[in-house]
Amino acid sequence: MYKVWKPLSEKAIDKVKQFLKKKQFRFLPPQQEWQEWVAKRGTIEFICYFNKKREYSLVSRNAYDLIGAIDCLVLEIPSRVAYLVGGDEAGKGEVFGPLLLCVAAYPNGKDTQIISKLADTKIRRPYHQWVRIYERLKRHRHVLYVMEPIMPYLFDNFSLTYLMDIAYIRLIRRIQAILPKKELFIVIDRYSQASRWLLPFLKKHFHHYQFASYADDRYTAARLAANLAKGALNVFIAELNKKESVG
Repeated sequence: MYKVWKPLSEKAIDKVKQFLKKKQFRFLPPQQEWQEWVAKRGTIEFICYFNKKREYSLVSRNAYDLIGAIDCLVLEIPSRVAYLVGGDEAGKGEVFGPLLLCVAAYPNGKDTQIISKLADTKIRRPYHQWVRIYERLKRHRHVLYVMEPIMPYLFDNFSLTYLMDIAYIRLIRRIQAILPKKELFIVIDRYSQASRWLLPFLKKHFHHYQFASYADDRYTAARLAANLAKGALNVFIAELNKKESVG
């Protein structure tokens, strides 16, 4: 199993390096010119890469029990946070049906149980695979989620950023109602450079939040939401095809 963290600062990479040294990892010479370092302990491996802009990425293999700890280090998630909450959407918009928004949550420290169930939503897969992923995730004992569709007819009357801002605010409030008085860390995959309503809402109500580009690559909670949204949308489309199929 692999996990990738990117982009990361030099400060974050130094934190990881010190953490791995305490965990008795051996640091080996880089085998490729774009590698910064390689750390190994048994079958567990971490590889630190850099690009021309000196931006870092970290790749892990078989690091099941360390993923949550690394997340807390590089993503600056405080240990007192009770639940990690992610938001992402699936759908192409007006021509292809509704845009489906999902906000999902799981207990902090349960990354190992969650991440092994997730897939990369940017890779094309048959719809039945996404349906299977969705069915597995929605029954997972640590997963909470809520969804809301934005229907195509609304796109003609309102800006998409406005519709998504309002929908995400409603979904986050529903998660708050399910988890009252819990410390939450919220990350929403960035869909606009200028969120007029969602960002002020997050700033007012939460101490820990991110409105981040490529959030599903960096945060397990955002990838969880993306998987649920993608799977549920495929279920919707499959049902629609059955109803509207021409014999």
